[in-house]
Amino acid sequence: MSVIDDMLNNIISFSENINDYIRLEVLEDEAILCDMNSETQLFEKGINANGVSIESYAPYRPITKQIKLLKGQPTNRVTLRDTGDFHASFKITAGDNSFYIDASDWKLERLTVGYGEDILGLTDENIDEFIWEYIYPMLLKKLND
Repeated sequence: MSVIDDMLNNIISFSENINDYIRLEVLEDEAILCDMNSETQLFEKGINANGVSIESYAPYRPITKQIKLLKGQPTNRVTLRDTGDFHASFKITAGDNSFYIDASDWKLERLTVGYGEDILGLTDENIDEFIWEYIYPMLLKKLND
């Protein structure tokens, strides 16, 4: 077999396995993806996966703001964090061509009714960041190997 044939076979193999490589990287980086959702979007910015302020759905009541102030938590945005149980329950489910973020906390249904299902999921900005900082380097390494 020639060098060209070997290269062609390697490229074909890479192409046939690319979805598996990406799925495995997503699962390996579950904590990073969940942190992008819970920390970067919800806690730091108070936005959902569409980049919309969560506060626009239902702002904190005055009593909630007082409680948050006593706990040293932000009151200028809705973070969906009180004890941290909801954020800590985030998990990734990855399929062949996609992944999604879910939560197992008992408050999930109540929170999605009040703030929408888009509280789970990444903004386009975070998806781009994940692709360029994690997926792209991994694929480049696999291709070079």
